[in-house]
Amino acid sequence: MRVVLLSLLLLLFPGCSYEAAPAKKQLSTYPAWINNPCLGGVTGSVGSSLPHFKGPAYQRKLAISRALDELALQKGVEIDLVAKREQTSKNDNVRSTSDIQSEQRVTNSKVTAHIEATYTDPQTKELFVWMVLD
Repeated sequence: MRVVLLSLLLLLFPGCSYEAAPAKKQLSTYPAWINNPCLGGVTGSVGSSLPHFKGPAYQRKLAISRALDELALQKGVEIDLVAKREQTSKNDNVRSTSDIQSEQRVTNSKVTAHIEATYTDPQTKELFVWMVLD
């Protein structure tokens, strides 16, 4: 009887200690230009934006603006960026306003660029825009 009971316990206990392997998180594979915007010897920059509360058009505009600001800095353009955000809440109502002003000064220089590529992260919906100088 002891042999049967011992055999049964040896068969059951290993089954109780089994842990399923943790699910592997699917990592997003980003294009190479996101971390290296000067890929291929071009002068480029990357701007990004998470989903915008006003929709995809504003998200795209913000990402492009950020990329252009970076390109302007690379070309020696002076940029003054003033951002003001105000948020108030009363009971369950939240009111938020934003005001962003950008002033760029160029001395005998013109910055023209085009969008080389875009990428949207499928998990976070963050939009990346790759801008390259013309």
